[in-house]
Amino acid sequence: MPRAESSKDVWRVLLRDTGIAVLVTAILRLVALVIVPWRELAREVGLDLVIFLLIFSYSILAEVWPYRNLLAGIVSHRRENKRSAAKLTRFFWERALNGFHTTVSNTFGTKGEALSSTDLEGLCRLCFENGKGVYHGTDSHLPSRFVDRYPYYLAYQEKNVQKQSQPGIRILIVSQKALERDFRENARKFRHFEEWHLGQNVDLLQVDPAHARRISSSFDLLSTDIGIWDRDYVMSFSPFDESTDTRVAIYLSESEAFERSLAYFLSLIELSSRFSDDKGELQFDDSANTRTGLKQRVQQQWKK
Repeated sequence: MPRAESSKDVWRVLLRDTGIAVLVTAILRLVALVIVPWRELAREVGLDLVIFLLIFSYSILAEVWPYRNLLAGIVSHRRENKRSAAKLTRFFWERALNGFHTTVSNTFGTKGEALSSTDLEGLCRLCFENGKGVYHGTDSHLPSRFVDRYPYYLAYQEKNVQKQSQPGIRILIVSQKALERDFRENARKFRHFEEWHLGQNVDLLQVDPAHARRISSSFDLLSTDIGIWDRDYVMSFSPFDESTDTRVAIYLSESEAFERSLAYFLSLIELSSRFSDDKGELQFDDSANTRTGLKQRVQQQWKK
């Protein structure tokens, strides 16, 4: 019996602290919903809570899991050691909360947070499932490299596309020569990438990397690679060259970084070229009429 009681006491501490955190969060959100019209907050609140629970659960497990054997040994002692076990458990609990605070601050701030490929996939799935509007994005990978690095991305985006009545745009931050080389050397992956965009009516554009870096810097953005989920939020991607990890930052709507990201995307359209496979040759269309039409379409989407 002492063994079971000690274990029960430790978990009671964990459940109590978790309950307090959830209760306080719920009360604050309810107060906010009373003060501010619920229609403006409902979507944002839902996303906030889902992301909070996702990162919170991951942070707790990441911190506590390596010490599971130690904690199991501690809680197996007799009744007189229950208080010591609870104090030691609280230490790890507070350590996990500090890690959670750092993760959230970096992710929703200017530094960003490094995520593994598995974590990034989960976050992208969450964003596409919760994003209600038209998705637009930029990426610095060639088509074949995009397919290799983000094999799940197009499948998640397709679920978002199916909910929309208007098409989105993807701008690749690569040179025309690099695209032509990828078209010749990685034809199968390139065509798979292009055919997906054609089938989903998503426009494929290209902008020279030097221009994109200059514009991104002028808007004080973390990266040239971004994903825009309409008027909901923007995710900034900074891939590490020698790793599968990616530094991610999230800008919520109405923040300065969010508005700068929208302006950055519109600026890229003004310098873009549409590309497509025409009878085995890659063709580029950089006409002013094409650029103007695409920019006006995006601006109209964002006004809704």
